[in-house]
Amino acid sequence: LPYVTGGMASGYIHAAEGTTGSFVTGTGSEFHFGWTGGAGVEAMIDPHWSAKVEYLYTDLRNGHVFTDIVGGGGAYWTESEQMRFHVIRAGLNYKFTPGPSFLAVLPPNPGPGGGPWHWSGYYAGVNFGGGAGSASQSDSVFDRGSYDVGGTVIGGTFGYNWQNDRWVYGVEGDLDYSSIRGGTSGIVDFVTPPCSGGAGPVANCDTKLTWLGTARGRVGMVWDRLLPYVTGGLAVGSLESSEGSPAAPAIFGSGTVTRAGWTAGAGLEAKIDDRWSAKFEYLYVDLGSGKGFTDTYPGGALVDEDVTFHAHLLRGGLNFRFN
Repeated sequence: LPYVTGGMASGYIHAAEGTTGSFVTGTGSEFHFGWTGGAGVEAMIDPHWSAKVEYLYTDLRNGHVFTDIVGGGGAYWTESEQMRFHVIRAGLNYKFTPGPSFLAVLPPNPGPGGGPWHWSGYYAGVNFGGGAGSASQSDSVFDRGSYDVGGTVIGGTFGYNWQNDRWVYGVEGDLDYSSIRGGTSGIVDFVTPPCSGGAGPVANCDTKLTWLGTARGRVGMVWDRLLPYVTGGLAVGSLESSEGSPAAPAIFGSGTVTRAGWTAGAGLEAKIDDRWSAKFEYLYVDLGSGKGFTDTYPGGALVDEDVTFHAHLLRGGLNFRFN
């Protein structure tokens, strides 16, 4: 059942600005109302159960969230926040009135004597999904703190499985293009950390994951045409990070670094027929901490900037088996 959907959306937004002692401070929470639209695909697993994957774009619009206190109480400003975001969700539904099953139109189990489905051999495929997490920047002078990152990933997969009765063991690698990025902005006064408040020119901190590759092991157990599995191994990614600009403020720098870390997660793969399968998986990716670029400080001093990155990924995929 491919479908389109749309309607009203509501959300509870919390926002804050400044810290204790800042010239401008405020915090608060409000319900916002807006709209949402998207599309998805739902499939009957048996006469009662169905599974779905859907995408939604949501706009909670612009509205009042809290009131800023300016200059220690001398003035008050109404602070508005606007929030828009993309959501990719998977779901499982129960239908109270039984109906025809999606399984009835799929090819029967090709295994001998109705045994477990055959998963061994080489396979290749494509994947698409999204991720969200956090990055941070710091050096020997300032700790900028962490900020949120998010975006999409798309790429290809190649792997090999061994099967012993219902147990499946495998190795899998993938390489994805990534648009996962995030940043924050603040003030540079050479007392308060840049990108964190103060009373000087604005600084921008930014980090983007441009590509991500993983090399992982997989272990799963066949359940009819389904293969639930756990996975983990090496993760390698390229990070582009920057702070400020040569024009303003006085602190600036940028650079690209390839970083190795680790990943772990779990997923569910389902046979469509004896060659094609679809999967949905979660991965946690940690690219650790290390030098990302070099900052130029006032007077020309150079300071190494450390960048950390970790993210949660949700991906769907389609695989083709060669044997």
